[in-house]
Amino acid sequence: MKKIIFRNPREKFDFANLKGKKTLIILPSQSAINFYIRDMLENKVDITKTEFDTFDGIGKKIRRYKPDSILKYIILSKILKDNFGDRLIFPETVDIILDFFDDIVENNLCSEDILTIDGEIFKNLGKVFRIYKDYFEKRGYDIYGRIKDQSMEGTLFDTFIISGFLEFRKSEEEIIKKLSKISNKNIYIDIPFNFFKSELVSSTIKSLKDLDFILEEKTFLDYKEYLKAKEIYAISSKGDFYNLFFSKIKMTLKNKKVEDIGVLTGSRGLAYKIKSRENFENLEFNVKCSERSLLESEFMTLLEYFKDKSRENTIKRVRLSYFPLECDLIDLEKAFLSYDFNNLYDIDFSKVKSITVNSNSIDNFLRGVEILQDEVIKETANIDYYLNFFGEYLDCVKIKIADEVETNPETFAIRDLRFLEKMEESFSKMKKLSSLYSEISLFDFVLITKKYIEKSKTDAIQNLEGIEISNYSSNYYREFKNLFLIGFDQNFERNVKNNFLYNRESEEDMREIGLIKDNFTRDYIYLIYDLIMSEKVFILIDDYDKGLSKLLNKLIFDLGLKIQEHEKIYSTSNIDFNNSREELNYNVSREELAGINKKIRERNYYVTDFDTLKECPRRFLFEKVYKIEKLEKDYDEKYYQRTGDKYHHILEKYFKRERDLKIETLKELILEEENLGDFNNLSFLEKISVINSFNTLSEYIKSDLEEQKKYGFMPKYFEEKIDTDISGIKIKGRIDRIDSLGESEILIDYKRSNIRTKKEIEDLKSFQMPIYAISRIKVGKKIASAIYGSVKKAELTTVIKNSDILPRDDKRRNYFTEDELCELLKKVEAEIIAMTNSITSGDYNSRSDCKNCDYTEICENKEI
Repeated sequence: MKKIIFRNPREKFDFANLKGKKTLIILPSQSAINFYIRDMLENKVDITKTEFDTFDGIGKKIRRYKPDSILKYIILSKILKDNFGDRLIFPETVDIILDFFDDIVENNLCSEDILTIDGEIFKNLGKVFRIYKDYFEKRGYDIYGRIKDQSMEGTLFDTFIISGFLEFRKSEEEIIKKLSKISNKNIYIDIPFNFFKSELVSSTIKSLKDLDFILEEKTFLDYKEYLKAKEIYAISSKGDFYNLFFSKIKMTLKNKKVEDIGVLTGSRGLAYKIKSRENFENLEFNVKCSERSLLESEFMTLLEYFKDKSRENTIKRVRLSYFPLECDLIDLEKAFLSYDFNNLYDIDFSKVKSITVNSNSIDNFLRGVEILQDEVIKETANIDYYLNFFGEYLDCVKIKIADEVETNPETFAIRDLRFLEKMEESFSKMKKLSSLYSEISLFDFVLITKKYIEKSKTDAIQNLEGIEISNYSSNYYREFKNLFLIGFDQNFERNVKNNFLYNRESEEDMREIGLIKDNFTRDYIYLIYDLIMSEKVFILIDDYDKGLSKLLNKLIFDLGLKIQEHEKIYSTSNIDFNNSREELNYNVSREELAGINKKIRERNYYVTDFDTLKECPRRFLFEKVYKIEKLEKDYDEKYYQRTGDKYHHILEKYFKRERDLKIETLKELILEEENLGDFNNLSFLEKISVINSFNTLSEYIKSDLEEQKKYGFMPKYFEEKIDTDISGIKIKGRIDRIDSLGESEILIDYKRSNIRTKKEIEDLKSFQMPIYAISRIKVGKKIASAIYGSVKKAELTTVIKNSDILPRDDKRRNYFTEDELCELLKKVEAEIIAMTNSITSGDYNSRSDCKNCDYTEICENKEI
């Protein structure tokens, strides 16, 4: 018997009458198997003498021997280097082409099909694919993994039930075709999607009929009419998604159990973000993810360090707890963070006149550098050399981890022990690669090792007591009491490839040969299936105005759903529910206000505080009052900060000594600031650094000197401290430079970026220069102008120019009369008083759009 059972999800599959003496049920995924078995057990269905599998699981047992992904990568990279024209081959290039070849194989295509795709690159790839395929065939591999002859005839199963598929891949069709030719077997293909008329379903049924399957069509369910009668709520949060999500979950849990709730997501990233908040929200979630161990992370860092001993990687190496250095690591890290170098081997103390580092012990720093520079590895060697080299590092931690696990079996170190076991297996496999490499570069060895680590990842232990968050397209055979749909808005993740092979130029030809498919209909049918199997549905949207996925747009249109606005009732982080509604104006309690006011009173304001306070009072609290800054700035940012400080010091020394451009003076000051000796004795990279500094600073100094000569003002004060008072508000700061002519002054602030404008000053959004001006006026000075100096661009931008002191000699509209300037500064003082009064009264209302804010994770978009 070969039958297609085409039913709707509300019609039960008659397993009891169709089951054989020994039955195999084939489902789309392992998660589908789990839910299918769970449902059968709950409904007391007899599943004795019944086994479950996926097509992939069956394929592993009956297919010809396929090369693994890493062997394919290695062979393809070698073939490409010799057969891909003049193109440079990077690891990413190999990854993209291997992925393309895997798609070719998956769709049962060949080199001739590749040649039908327009473009010179595909002509080359057609040739490469043929060489690639022939290489493995000569060695007994089959990249297509075709089924072995007579591999299924001896099966002990008399009944096969294939369920939950909308369409079949070529490899799956091949298995069905083989099964259909075996005599005396019952094969039932259950298609529970008889609620949506589409070419996709029709073509699947037609292909099965061609294999002599008989169609048994059950009752059609009009999904639109059926779902319109259900409780389905679409709610938009206007950018306050986490409050919306956790509010609805917690309110549901008041009278429902955890197992009564299911969450399906169209965004894996959103699921991980929710998972990361579970402790804060006092909830537990079950999200499928790979297990990560500390040892794995540190070993990956160690590999990267030996591949490239850059400043960043060297500092990371110092921090490794499993591979410690024999010195004071905390002090060594502090020293490295304060020491300017590009590569570990650039550090040569014989060329340095003096050492200035943030360290309690210079000897510890010298010792640490010596230990690190003694960690020598060959750039090219055989595989055994590298396996032994890195194997020794892993052997050093093995005993320690084993002892810890034996003492406490519940320790997280059990993950590290599993990683060690996986690495032993991986190293054993890598040893067999010696036949492919007489010698291998360190770069390639690290690359291959990381691929083995990635391939050997295991799933983290699931929290079966938590609320399950799953992918919307893999949850067949599950009924939901309360279904939450998330990630179908602007967060929706489409699985679309976009690279130098998959692009607009090749798209049409790839569609023609079936390499690219539009899976919208398939995904929409899966989504409708989930809704049909649910009692109550909540569709939660981040911000309706930011857009919805195509799937959700169609669903809203089909069902005529109205999107509601989320009304915040309480803070989701409060464990005790407060169901009383109140007007949320972001004010805090008297006790909280007293604590915040105390912190505000105990700190001094700095000139840069007020820009932040004006932009977002909440960010001001986090960043300036509570000092909740990013744990660590990017290394690039740190580099630019150090470079900026260096340039400031050099400019200060230069303008104290010179009134014209003196090349030799500038070179001398750069070498002195960078703590270097004679230029001719420097390394190549050190010379590049000096030359870059010279080119940048010389151009800026030319522009600066021209500006000085315009009006006769001369540099007088550098890094001038200010300590002023505005109605009892104490403000501190430092002016980079003040040029003076009698009692008149030009205020100069060096900037790397983000130069503020006159308009921002007039709109009371930029306070730095006005506060500088206020502080200097209070000590009897007159402000001629205020200038931002962009060292990088070699430009000076005037934002305030007093036309009663300086002539109107340019077309820029940056002039103020003395009276206008005084009036502006009065407005600045009034705004500062108003802002500080507002924040000390507990008003933290923010007009910021919160884009690119570092504090959204804890601010919860203005949620108190």
